[in-house]
Amino acid sequence: MYFHRLSVPLAMLALSAFSSLAGAAEQLGIWQFGTGTIAAAPAVVGAPIAADSTIASGQGVVRVTLAKAPKCHLVMSPNSVIRLQETAGNHLLVYLDQGVMQANIRDKGPYAEVHVLGAALDVRVTGTLFVVERVKADTDYIALVDGKVQVNLRKDVAVALNEQDKSIDLSARQGLGGSLGGGFAPVDTLTGRPQLPVTAARSGVIRETGTTTNGGWDEDLAMSLTGGDIFGDLAGTILDEVRSEITNQVSDQVINDVTDQITDTIVQQIIGGGPQAPLASPPGPPN
Repeated sequence: MYFHRLSVPLAMLALSAFSSLAGAAEQLGIWQFGTGTIAAAPAVVGAPIAADSTIASGQGVVRVTLAKAPKCHLVMSPNSVIRLQETAGNHLLVYLDQGVMQANIRDKGPYAEVHVLGAALDVRVTGTLFVVERVKADTDYIALVDGKVQVNLRKDVAVALNEQDKSIDLSARQGLGGSLGGGFAPVDTLTGRPQLPVTAARSGVIRETGTTTNGGWDEDLAMSLTGGDIFGDLAGTILDEVRSEITNQVSDQVINDVTDQITDTIVQQIIGGGPQAPLASPPGPPN
């Protein structure tokens, strides 16, 4: 009995300690698909991702959803590494430390701004879909699929190159490289959709697929492989169309029924000169 009396306060103390630890490392992401690690520990579907944890993909693609903006997805190619941080100004920072990442930022949720940072580039996201790659340790490349982004050099790089006031606004189907020593490269016009690499073997995939391949803008291989929102969006679209069609059919039927009733009334009014009265019986034979 004495043990049971102590178990309640002990449990509350343990829960309090656990809550304090959880609060110290705020959850910024959720692991949705693929194999890899979070802070060097094997990741499982639904695992929370704390701020500044190293998120590493394995030999396949990985999809992470932002905890506070669940409509935003980060899809990583094999052997890629990212980190998530928040700033005091309610900005989300996504650091691409290695590899290639596709960012689908359709709704920033509570964040005032979302930034993706590579070695040299700082991409300010407004609401868009793009692919960014750490081509080398000192070089980045961003390929914009749709939407708009503002690309700056990271502050330390801009200061070193004396280009603090320089930024480039990219529109859909444009690409841009940047490096620590050379700053911005010329803007590329993309003729094909830049595809996220889905195998471990890759070499200049982003710029190559964007500038030398024609067509294919409706295909998103990475998201289809991760079971991403492409299927949910498609199912939702089909469901909305079915609902709309049913609503239209019901509305049409109601309108047709009412129209038929009105038409019958008008015809009766015209033919009978008023409300239709019962027909009288024919007169009998003369006497």
